[in-house]
Amino acid sequence: MNDGVFYDGKSAKRNPVQISIVGTDLEVRGEDNNILARWPFADLQATVESPKTGALRLIHTTSEDAVLIATNAELVSRIATFLSTKPRKQHTHGFSTRHVATVFAVTVLVGALIYFMLPKLVQPIAALIPLEWEQSLGERILASIPGAEQSCHSTAGAEALTNLTARLAAVMQLPYPVKVSVAELEFENAFATPGGFIVIGNSLLVEMQSPNELAGVLAHEMAHIAERHPMSRAVRIMGLSLIFEMLIGGDSGLTDTLAQGAGILLMFSHSRDDERMADHISLDALKQARIQTDGLAAFFTRLEKKYAHLENGSLGAVMAWLRTHPSFAERRQSAAITPSATELRAAMSDQEWAALKSICDS
Repeated sequence: MNDGVFYDGKSAKRNPVQISIVGTDLEVRGEDNNILARWPFADLQATVESPKTGALRLIHTTSEDAVLIATNAELVSRIATFLSTKPRKQHTHGFSTRHVATVFAVTVLVGALIYFMLPKLVQPIAALIPLEWEQSLGERILASIPGAEQSCHSTAGAEALTNLTARLAAVMQLPYPVKVSVAELEFENAFATPGGFIVIGNSLLVEMQSPNELAGVLAHEMAHIAERHPMSRAVRIMGLSLIFEMLIGGDSGLTDTLAQGAGILLMFSHSRDDERMADHISLDALKQARIQTDGLAAFFTRLEKKYAHLENGSLGAVMAWLRTHPSFAERRQSAAITPSATELRAAMSDQEWAALKSICDS
């Protein structure tokens, strides 16, 4: 059990620590048992951090950037006996009814401005996010989704997937290279995250009846990345807290907490306009890559029929995914407007398709 938390003053990272009294010094050790600080009691200033819990906030007089918050009640009592001056209580200010009303009005106004203005600003803000930070966010989101990091690595299957990805990437305007994998997800899905990560669930891949269906789904997810929809959606979901986290260097743990909730939302909550745009771009990319375009509509139509009567559990997640997309009638019409069949070919050979379908078997 930890005795408190320590902030070194160099970053906003929260370090759980063990605290002990060694002679006339207070010793602070991290989770790896390394000494983070050893402060003489004579040089400490203390403030009661929380009157309800009795937590004590301690700083060193010659190093005020570092802060130790002791939460172990028994230890706090012992520390207080060693301090040269009693811990000060944090001063609280009384508020009049007018003050409360003013704060409430300002809060409502700011909230309204954010609510109405943020949707218009998400794409410009997303475009300003550094790639390195965006990739870091994508990795955190992947880590929060069950099974997303359990990639399958069959050599022949991975090569077939890489070749298909390269064909599509050659005709799409991507802001950065994409990283496509097949993983043992707990539900049938495919999704894209910030930073160019695309994950195709193996159970979804097994459902597919032709490589053209995979090509359609992959092109659709790559289209989201081409338009930076995942990053725009992350900005919309996380709001100003994401920008704050980026400005302080991403060390406070806020993004890790937000990513846990945002991961699922990012998979299921693109707007219908974004989905229509991704459909349009993916169909155009398939045509330019000379790949038959009937796969996407055929695949989604079959899934809709198969799961139309199921609403709960992981299958409910499938339906949530389906509902975010334009109607299937609309998709069939869009996919039907293609060059003549003789000008297009299958997304991959039968041998490559067989290898990819069994990518998770080894």
